[in-house]
Amino acid sequence: PTQSVTRTSGHVVGNFSKTTSTTPVLYPIGTAASYLPLTINFSVGSSEITASVRGVNPVTDKGEGLVSNPLLALWTIEPTAFPASASATVIFQYPDNVRQPGFQQNLAFSARWDTGTSAWQSFLTSSTPSPNEDPSSVTTTGITQFSDWAVFNSNNNIVLPIVLKSFSATYTSDYVWLTWVTASEQNNDYFIIEKSRDGITFFPIDKQKSKGNSSLDTKYTSRDSEVSSGLTYYRMHQVDLNGTTTYFKTIVVNIGDVKKGDYEVYPNPTADVVTISRKGMPAHIQVNVYDLAGRMLISRTYNDLSHFENLELNLTELSAGIYQLMILSEEGPKVIRVRKE
Repeated sequence: PTQSVTRTSGHVVGNFSKTTSTTPVLYPIGTAASYLPLTINFSVGSSEITASVRGVNPVTDKGEGLVSNPLLALWTIEPTAFPASASATVIFQYPDNVRQPGFQQNLAFSARWDTGTSAWQSFLTSSTPSPNEDPSSVTTTGITQFSDWAVFNSNNNIVLPIVLKSFSATYTSDYVWLTWVTASEQNNDYFIIEKSRDGITFFPIDKQKSKGNSSLDTKYTSRDSEVSSGLTYYRMHQVDLNGTTTYFKTIVVNIGDVKKGDYEVYPNPTADVVTISRKGMPAHIQVNVYDLAGRMLISRTYNDLSHFENLELNLTELSAGIYQLMILSEEGPKVIRVRKE
């Protein structure tokens, strides 16, 4: 049977399980010495979550830390399943007796232990401390995965590796274009764009070197050509020069029915090789290259292309000028003009 729980005193030492939805739910957990509750809710959907906490130093437990001076607490949050399209908000509450000497409550932020990379994923940019409350707390938004969590302390001189102004995705012409703009960057190394079909399991699709240090707006773009119908989720994280990773919000694109697209030839102009790209490539095609007098200079046949979307054509042997590239398949001819430099 299901029964509501109202806390009047005391707390659970060990695992506490309860179904969480869009309404915040209290998890009255702690250790033998400290009450360290969590409050959790999802933006959409619901899931049963099991939570617990240990009174240990996260740096000692994991062998790695973020900045310095964490709380002596390590929370474990385990959902049965993360709801599709959802993000979570978690409030980490803590008493004075888990603070190490020098811990400043107004500089607290949370971090998630990433089991895939064996490193802490910082939520510095989406954590809000409440130093004037008793007990103190840190509220973290935009969470899309759970595991072990800790609260760290930054320092007065901390500089965010990047200030992100925007991150967006647009579906057009069989591609998803991802665009992000930073207002400033300091000691930033590179960006990773990740993709997911279910909003839970992400995999990398692009890595871009950053400007490193900049106080001006900087725009970056990335193209995802492997699109399919339905919802697709994207997220970005940056890695600074000392290896610290910070994740940013997850965005979603609703892609309609993906149809066979038109051919795209790039780069155009080209100095040597062009790529012929198309969603739904015919299984067999022939590519002929003609000069403007109608003389055929190159002819190539490509077979078994059913599972390919890109093929390369080397134009190095041609002189600089304008050429007609004719693509022949069972669908008929397609002519594209190409400039050779």
